[in-house]
Amino acid sequence: MPTVPTPHDHALPAETLDEKEARLSPLAPLRGLIARTFATTPVHLGPGGTEALVDELTLAVAIYTAREVLPSGLLDADNAVNSQWEVQIRRNGVEQWERWSRAYDDLGQAREELAYQESRRTSHFRLVRVTTIRTVEAATAQGCDDPHTP
Repeated sequence: MPTVPTPHDHALPAETLDEKEARLSPLAPLRGLIARTFATTPVHLGPGGTEALVDELTLAVAIYTAREVLPSGLLDADNAVNSQWEVQIRRNGVEQWERWSRAYDDLGQAREELAYQESRRTSHFRLVRVTTIRTVEAATAQGCDDPHTP
């Protein structure tokens, strides 16, 4: 059976592919999430070209962690994750980005707003996903059987 050498540490014995797969099997859902994010997120050449990928991976792992790692009952199951899009502007000579449009639930509408603003002005604009993850910080303890309730 083929073995996989351990990189940078020759003191550890090599493991077989089956052993490696068995060791990593609990992480299969996270691995799949990362693979899907890589496959669906565009990466552009040049400065800042990987920002979208980093943002998407950070968001995906945060949501995964909130759903799969944290104790059950901490997420507000009805509204755990909410994503919207907004257009932001960076005015000439100013380093900070600021919100320029309302928040859109629909990505297509947000892209139309971005195109409209870019056609009318010479400022720099960008489209930003704003994601909110809601967690339960405290619940009413009276009559509550949740062990995570303070």
